Amino acid sequence: MYDKHLYVFDGNTPREAVIRNYTTDDFTDLIRVQQESLEDEESLNHAVLMEWRNPFKQKQGHN
Repeated sequence: MYDKHLYVFDGNTPREAVIRNYTTDDFTDLIRVQQESLEDEESLNHAVLMEWRNPFKQKQGHN
């Protein structure tokens, strides 16, 4: 798994930031971020028109 540790500044305070690959444990938080970005009506209508697919979900009949 890839990860990189670096520091970013919050005002004058350095804060550690970790960049890493997503895992299935992150899905709930990632979905929450998407929900927050789709709160306005225009974005919500656009999302309804798009087909959302989980790239980790296996197709039926495939293992």
